[in-house]
Amino acid sequence: MSRTFSTLLLLISLGLLPSLQMRAQTNTNLVELHRRFMSPPDAARIMVRWWWFGPAATKPELTRELEQMKAAGIGGVEIANLYALALDDPSTGFRNTPFLSPEHLETLRFAVQEARRLGLRVDVTLGSGWPFGGPHIPVTEAAAMLRVEKLAVAPDATSIAAPFLEAGEEPISAFLLPGSLAALETSKATDRKSVV
Repeated sequence: MSRTFSTLLLLISLGLLPSLQMRAQTNTNLVELHRRFMSPPDAARIMVRWWWFGPAATKPELTRELEQMKAAGIGGVEIANLYALALDDPSTGFRNTPFLSPEHLETLRFAVQEARRLGLRVDVTLGSGWPFGGPHIPVTEAAAMLRVEKLAVAPDATSIAAPFLEAGEEPISAFLLPGSLAALETSKATDRKSVV
């Protein structure tokens, strides 16, 4: 009986051995995976969009910001040139550079050199792709927003006045909901485009 028990114990132990090895291997893999997430390779780090308004960028400021991004674990930047946030001000030295001017292109070159020095990736957009507006953009092509109007309708009403529309606005849809304005969030809407 003792020999049978020993044989059985040996067989069970041998059967568990691969399972214990797999468990140790799995724990090692998890530790390695965690280590890699804590310190990913540069090519796997996130990139951020870097807005250049004006562009009013100075070389010392570009270096400072790129160094901060590198220290924060960011892997690269996508430079997006946008409209000026402020007018040139000779009294403070603030100056926007014309888009694609030699000075602007030199600033871009400098930013790319600094990023490479720090091991950061760089991409440059051709523009934001958004028609922000301005005197040369008609309102029908400028950036827009969705406006929502809520108003109570009397139970016996057969018509209501449409909301005032600004230049370039157009109605998209109107919904007639049962109940009160307070119950608006929980009501089911029925599309009534003919109301507007």
